Amino acid sequence: MPVKLVMYDFKQCDPKRCSGQRLAARGLIKTILKSQPFTGVLLSSEGTSYFSVADVPQINQSGLGVVDCSWNEILRHDSVPIKQLKCKTHRLLPFLIAANAVNYGKPMHLNCAEAVIAGLYIMGAVDQALELAEVISYGGQFIKLNQEYLDLYKECADSAEIVKVQEGIIARLGDKEEKVELMEELEEEEEIDYNAIYNKIQEEKQ
Repeated sequence: MPVKLVMYDFKQCDPKRCSGQRLAARGLIKTILKSQPFTGVLLSSEGTSYFSVADVPQINQSGLGVVDCSWNEILRHDSVPIKQLKCKTHRLLPFLIAANAVNYGKPMHLNCAEAVIAGLYIMGAVDQALELAEVISYGGQFIKLNQEYLDLYKECADSAEIVKVQEGIIARLGDKEEKVELMEELEEEEEIDYNAIYNKIQEEKQ
């Protein structure tokens, strides 16, 4: 059975360009009000542990959720009160690279659709993840950029294993040759300091 998907919509995105609204229009995800309780697993920046297959039992019972908001607003902290949402289980997604037009090539800057696709893939609902990817113009590219990482995360039993795999990925990307290959694929001219990004993420979690 397909995984039940829900989306808290903060209405900060252009509806014509919003990936979450595109999925909602196709009936692939249900929009819920900010005041509504959600007893499933919510992919959000407020998580203290990483999303993994260990979350599957709760998702099978209550669903997988995501927050649809602007990255510019979320960085301001005060305009996206995610902590106030009526959901007790928040989870972080591990290191992945965005393919959307706004944040293409940026690690950890996934939009709503990319987050849902990643979550489904990691929990083993690969067919549903690919179905959603087909609806988004860059969905296939997102899968392609992150295929290796997603397959590794999918085999992790819990958040602790996700952390170890993520550390290994970032360490490898610190190698000049692999970083150059990734930059060529992303068609970016400037290098990304993945080690610095990872350290910043860990500092923010502490």
